[in-house]
Amino acid sequence: PAIHAAFADNPTSNNFYIPTGVVKANIVYARDCINLVGDSMLKTVLQPFDLTKPAVSFNKFLYPSLTQLSVQAGQDYTSERLIDARDSRYIYMREVNVAKTIKSGETHGYQTILIDNRSPNVGWTGYNTFESVRCTYGAYGYLADTDKLNSVISMKSCVFAQNGYFGAKTAAYNGTFL
Repeated sequence: PAIHAAFADNPTSNNFYIPTGVVKANIVYARDCINLVGDSMLKTVLQPFDLTKPAVSFNKFLYPSLTQLSVQAGQDYTSERLIDARDSRYIYMREVNVAKTIKSGETHGYQTILIDNRSPNVGWTGYNTFESVRCTYGAYGYLADTDKLNSVISMKSCVFAQNGYFGAKTAAYNGTFL
């Protein structure tokens, strides 16, 4: 899609703007330090094109960022995670809405991890900052390992609600939770 072409055409740029509207894509970050910026979490909506893959993936990258946008999927979405942040560090999310949505009359399945920040390949995650992030209707809103090092995790003015298991599940093992 156009977003991946923008990554390739601008190898030294860090900030990529996504205008108002619904964008159907599975966005895979191309390198460290990429920031996707929308108009607001109510106006810029990212939805997965391929319902079997994460809508946004910055798996194994440092300093990934999402600002002023929504990442949403419907009940027909089958991927294990909506945002793949596994093995990522120094994540920054501000004014981001992450949710599974339903049509009238449907019930939630609570099967998708909305933000998956586990560390299957490296020993730790951390130095992550979440400001005004809302996560609703997933199995977990935010999931990090509870048996590995989770360094400083800061959550300010966040809402992790109406998730099937936990809003936010992590541990501050040898770390700090703010």
